[in-house]
Amino acid sequence: MTPSNPQTRTATSRPKRTRTPHPGPFPQGERGAKPVPSPVPADEPETHETPERALFRKRHRIAHDRDYAAVFAAKVRKARGPLVVFARVTDHPEHRLGLSIGRRVGPAHERVRVKRMVREAFRLERAGLPLPPGGGSLDLVVSARAHDPRPLAAYRRDLVGAVEAIARELAKRAERARGGDRDV
Repeated sequence: MTPSNPQTRTATSRPKRTRTPHPGPFPQGERGAKPVPSPVPADEPETHETPERALFRKRHRIAHDRDYAAVFAAKVRKARGPLVVFARVTDHPEHRLGLSIGRRVGPAHERVRVKRMVREAFRLERAGLPLPPGGGSLDLVVSARAHDPRPLAAYRRDLVGAVEAIARELAKRAERARGGDRDV
């Protein structure tokens, strides 16, 4: 049987395949809809407040070359393990992360793994990272040296250690800039 309108379908064309619905958290047939919330147990009161979640959003990323150049030009750098962390004090409301993982780390799949691990370490530790003296937040660019694969806990420890060392260095620089309280 051929359709009545020959422009839309020829005798040799195949009928369109229909997709089976995905059994995901979205309401049936509504793409882009909000996920269906899980039912709240009867003994827990329903609240609209969500607990603070560790997220890595666009506002937490360093995206522009000028921002990377400014971080490298600030000349604040600390290394812990295979990670080298560069930092710059900014007036952004939250710390931001940039990644600069070179080819010396290894082939593409290893570089991608290191990026994922550092991003996840930053996401989990961002709220607890120290603030610079005088307020503001830090733009951090993380570079890595060649190394063997490591667990997430090692990246978290190295990132936090490097940022804490950077905060101490910035406090020393701020103290020197004020002239310090020297008893002579």
